[in-house]
Order: sequence, then structure tokens, then C-alpha cells
Amino acid sequence: MTMDIEAPPDLGLLLRNLLDLELDALESYETAMACAKSDAHRATLGQLRTQHAQHVHELTRRLCEVGGEPPKGPDLKRVLTQSKVALAGLKGDGPLLATLKTGEDDTCASYEQATSAPSVPPPVHDLLCRYLDDERRFASSLAGALALLDAGDDAPRSASH
Repeated sequence: MTMDIEAPPDLGLLLRNLLDLELDALESYETAMACAKSDAHRATLGQLRTQHAQHVHELTRRLCEVGGEPPKGPDLKRVLTQSKVALAGLKGDGPLLATLKTGEDDTCASYEQATSAPSVPPPVHDLLCRYLDDERRFASSLAGALALLDAGDDAPRSASH
């Protein structure tokens, strides 16, 4: 689900919304790693999880710099997202990867909105553009893994290129 962050009242709210998405992704990847059947998929998911953790760290730092308060714990949406990933994992790696891909697509849309917000200062805009590129790469990596599954090969493409 894409968050409506196109025109936040302030930079802190925009960063908080993106941080919430990244925290959702981080928890989703942790759950997915526990559910994945394939060692190759677990390795790819671990790489993506690590990159989301880097996003969380930097967004948290930026949020604090502008006087915002990072979340103290999971919200209902995060719990529901994590549950959706766990349920998909019960059906196999294909549904699991497809669920994560949908989440990445939604996150891409939110970063696209954020990078077009007029209130974003250039240094933060540059950061958000880099993260949008990362999110697109993550979605592409998951799409590649799904395509290989459809073709009968379970070895995913690397997420680090």
C-alpha cells in the first residue's frame, strides 16, 4: 500500500513516512528469510534486508536532525505486512517473492512521490533519489528471481548490482 506522502506539511513527516516504509520492509525481509525454502533466495533476501537496514539508519539520522521522532516500535500496518509475508511464505518461495515485490513496488511509488515534493531540500532530495534507485533495483532483483522460478531455476540474480 502506497503512503500518501506527496505534499507533507513538513520534512519531518515525509522522512517519518519513508522510515515507516523502510521499517516495514526490514521486518518483512526478516520474516521472509525465515520462511524461504531456497538457500539462494535466503541469501538474496539477506542482501536486500541489509540495504533496507542502511536506509533505516540514514533516514533515522536525517529525521532526528530535523527534530522528528523515530518510531518506538512496530505499528499495526507493520504487523499486518509481516503477517502477509509469513502467510505467503507458507505457499512457497514464489508467493513469498511476489509479496515482497509488491511491497517494493509500493515503496518505489512512495519514493517517487517524495522526490517530487517541492519542500525537500537538495541534500535530502539527493538521498531520496538514491533510495528510489535502490528500491527499483530491489524490485528488479525480486522480479528476476520470480522469472527464474517460473523458468524452473531457483537461483536468484544478485541484488548488489
